[in-house]
Amino acid sequence: KSKVNATSENGSVHAGGVCGYNNATITNCTNESEVNATSENGSVYAGGVCGINYGTITESSNIGALTATSENSNVNAGGVCGINSGSIINSSNEGKLTAISKNGNTNAGGVCGSNNTNYIITNCFNKGEIISEARYSYAGGLCGSNYGSITNSTNEGALTETSENS
Repeated sequence: KSKVNATSENGSVHAGGVCGYNNATITNCTNESEVNATSENGSVYAGGVCGINYGTITESSNIGALTATSENSNVNAGGVCGINSGSIINSSNEGKLTAISKNGNTNAGGVCGSNNTNYIITNCFNKGEIISEARYSYAGGLCGSNYGSITNSTNEGALTETSENS
């Protein structure tokens, strides 16, 4: 199987199995590749399908493993997308997700790391294992941090969270 490797020493990383940044529509796409996103000093936005979503993701899935790490900044990682500022509908994750930040925060979830205000996740599921380690770790079976709306969605994946300041 193929791999997606995205790295930066000082800048942010946007990585996904289908795209790093979506401002349009992703429909009926499946990622089977392993996704690795790493930045020494910048933020990481990583998803099995898309790193950052400003559009619509529908009928899409991830079955590849995802690893997102930053030594000194924040990590947003999700089985479908790292940050959602759009819509995620009828989509799923079955891949293992690992989010690690030694000196920053993590938002890690089976569907998305962070679901922003006024945006939606509906009819989605996660069956992948979620591992999150950080000074401040926010992790959930569906979403690490939710400020929007999550409806008719389920989690069946295991969750392991390690945080210095829970």
